[in-house]
Amino acid sequence: MGIASLFIAPLSRAGFSVAVANTLWGILWLPFTLIGYRMVRRRRYAEHREWMLRSFAMIFAIITNRVWSIICVIAVMPQLETAYGGDENMLMLAAAPAASFLSWTVNLLFVEWWIQYRRRGGRKPGTQAVRPPLSPRPGPP
Repeated sequence: MGIASLFIAPLSRAGFSVAVANTLWGILWLPFTLIGYRMVRRRRYAEHREWMLRSFAMIFAIITNRVWSIICVIAVMPQLETAYGGDENMLMLAAAPAASFLSWTVNLLFVEWWIQYRRRGGRKPGTQAVRPPLSPRPGPP
């Protein structure tokens, strides 16, 4: 799908910005998946998991694009009559680039945050893990 997106993305009817967003999506998704595959072949499962999370974030952008499209249209809807002269198609074309970029960048940022959070063991930056004090084992009296 990543290779196909590189051929289809420049042909976007929604304009140059959407074509750029979709092309960048394809350029990033493909290596994330290939690196994840290479890591599992080398039995580097932790790295494989991280790269496949990135790949999933990119492929999930197809779904989140619909959500972001609705949010972006709602955000610019008050300007329908003034900025777009009542033309709903123009409003949709104006909202499409933001939705296209947000659909994969927000996913990728969230996954990168999650990966870093998990590497730190769920701790806040700059804090160290504190082990609870050892208590003596209860034993026979």
